[in-house]
Amino acid sequence: MSVIWRVLLPIICLWTAGIIFMLSFNNNNNELSKNYSLFKSVCENIYFKQCTQSRRAWLNCIENVSSRNRPNGLNQSDFITTWPPSSITSLIDDELPIINLALRAAFTKDAENPLNNKHYQHFRSLTESMKDGRGLWSWQYNLFPQMLDFNKLIVDVENGIPLTNLPINNLEIFALRLPKYVCNPCRRQIIPDLIVVIKSCSYCTAERDHARNTFMQKHLWTNFTVQFVFVVGVPYPNESNMFTFSKHKFKLKNSWWALSRKHGRDRWTFMKRLAMEAELHEDLLIGSFHDTYFNLTTKLIFTFRWLSALCPATVPLFIFVDNDYDLVPRNVIMYYKNKSADELRDLAAGHRNEYRFVIRPYYDGNISNIWAVTLKEFPWALYPAYLCGATFMLGSNIVKRLAIASAFTQHIRVDDAYLGILFSKLNILPQNLDVISLGNGVCNVQSGAINIPLSESKRIIDWKTGWLK
Repeated sequence: MSVIWRVLLPIICLWTAGIIFMLSFNNNNNELSKNYSLFKSVCENIYFKQCTQSRRAWLNCIENVSSRNRPNGLNQSDFITTWPPSSITSLIDDELPIINLALRAAFTKDAENPLNNKHYQHFRSLTESMKDGRGLWSWQYNLFPQMLDFNKLIVDVENGIPLTNLPINNLEIFALRLPKYVCNPCRRQIIPDLIVVIKSCSYCTAERDHARNTFMQKHLWTNFTVQFVFVVGVPYPNESNMFTFSKHKFKLKNSWWALSRKHGRDRWTFMKRLAMEAELHEDLLIGSFHDTYFNLTTKLIFTFRWLSALCPATVPLFIFVDNDYDLVPRNVIMYYKNKSADELRDLAAGHRNEYRFVIRPYYDGNISNIWAVTLKEFPWALYPAYLCGATFMLGSNIVKRLAIASAFTQHIRVDDAYLGILFSKLNILPQNLDVISLGNGVCNVQSGAINIPLSESKRIIDWKTGWLK
């Protein structure tokens, strides 16, 4: 009997080990297959395609993404990652098969809620004690929440060191649709010299077509590799031009509202056309936020996160341009080639706004200026130095820092001013460039201006050559 067991025992052990191995292999293989399928669905924008199959699907998707509004985003003590993240898989949402651009960072289990911080409490008591008026005439912008050592913060986030402070502005923002050829981690990428971010709106189809037929033409960028992307949000089913912030009324009368009214009876049909445009041109980055003037700060943060997380680290420079401005390719290339790669990476430059007075809302119940913010939102009389949003340039090192800092800087609606606050937090003084202006004409273009209002370019630029008529 003992002889039989000596023969059978090794066989039984090997058989058992084989079963365990096969089960383990199958589990790992299933997990690998699951991850691959999820990765592939994100790469191919499957969720967005499903959302735009029917009116009901679109309404369901809008409800899904708008309901995901966790106060401080993804603040998990056991979530270990870095920013920029090492892999796209760490950006895939835990509920929806899309990329979630809330800042992924590690936090200690006892990380402090920003609303409980003593500096925040001081800020709140300061603003609540203020009555009507212009505001503080000091320069202590570091008091604006959150009051942190931002240089240390950024180093810690980059290296995955757990943070002791939770962020105050880390709402979840989803990339509903990724462009196919720009900063797409699912494809072998061409590394461009420059990426141009065109701040568009969901309804701005005509302006996008104009850009594609003018300064985006490939033959105008000789011996230079440039990629273009339009950043838009989505229209919502029940849009209004009346908004209320801090009990004050605001009314939009701009082109956005005119276009919204134009499509008001059937926004689903427009959404379907937007999906078709994205499929045709593959140059739209579509975010989950409602695309209105008052969400421009959200759009800016969304763009910084996408650029820093998904674009190749070797791209040195990004140009941001409003969709009512054109670029002058010859002058852009000339400016770029006169700078070293290191200079481009650390660049923060544009048309610096000298009028920095904070506009206050009306307190008598009348409709307020769309740029107005309350004393509770921003108690200073002047904004920090900021760049006009029409056209500005940011190096890749700057964009990465802005992407991180934005999660720890309280939100305000005025996007240009918010960017200035981020600059202040990071001790960055934006450069004023003569080649960027709000009203460039013939003389400016001849002198090297890189941007020109769309209305002016139609009159003076021959887009066959990209130069003056």
